[in-house]
Parts: sequence; structure tokens; C-alpha cells
Amino acid sequence: MNVKLITVGKTTFPFLKEGEKEYEGRLKHYMTFERIDLKEIKRSKNTTVELLKKKEAELISSNINDTDYVVLL
Repeated sequence: MNVKLITVGKTTFPFLKEGEKEYEGRLKHYMTFERIDLKEIKRSKNTTVELLKKKEAELISSNINDTDYVVLL
């Protein structure tokens, strides 16, 4: 099994970073694990929340294959 974790932006809380690192290490023993960190899209004055969501969705979708099984966390 292959697992691909796609994230937008960075984790700011240290305890979350530690947890991510711990589980990533555990998973690598049993399956292929790939982490893709996408750069956060900056919101400008003219950018609505809906447009921002649409841009992030397009960015995420470009990293998902047609055969992938997607789970939203």
C-alpha cells in the first residue's frame, strides 16, 4: 500500500510536528509513505474565501491521480 499525505501550509504547533514525525516513522516500516507539502496561497484584498478554496482545491487535485483513493482529514 502507498500512502500520500498532501498538506497545505505548515504546521505551527510543536506537538503536532512531533506527532506527524512519529507516525511518519511508524508508517514507513509497513508501507510506502510520501508527504507533499504545498505552499499556502496568500490571500490578498481582492481574494474571496471561496476563490481561495477553489485555488487550493486545484492545487491539491493536481497532486492526486485518477486511481488514488482519497480520504479527507
